Amino acid sequence: MQIFNTTRGIRLAARALQARTFGARLLGLRRLKNWTQGDGLYLAPCRWIHTFGLGVALDAVYVNAQGRLLTWETLKPWRLGRRVAAAAGVLELPAGLCRNLGCASGDQLAGDETIIW
Repeated sequence: MQIFNTTRGIRLAARALQARTFGARLLGLRRLKNWTQGDGLYLAPCRWIHTFGLGVALDAVYVNAQGRLLTWETLKPWRLGRRVAAAAGVLELPAGLCRNLGCASGDQLAGDETIIW
């Protein structure tokens, strides 16, 4: 599935997977082979993430139940992200993408398939 920032008219992920089970969320990006620019992983339900065991940095985009971007942060490997109580899910993207594309709190996100935000 693709994920778009409709507020800014940009695509955030050309190929995003959803992780909705405990096992899928636990494995997170480790289950993706050859993670590259344009890839993403949406974890739901989820209010915080970590990068323990990952060899790459990533952008963590915290989204509410309506698909509204609450906040985002860049996490280096072996870090614990902040807990965002209002988040319904977290979109993991390549590090630096949000800064490069100008993503901001309040932006509306949408997918080209059904995403239960």
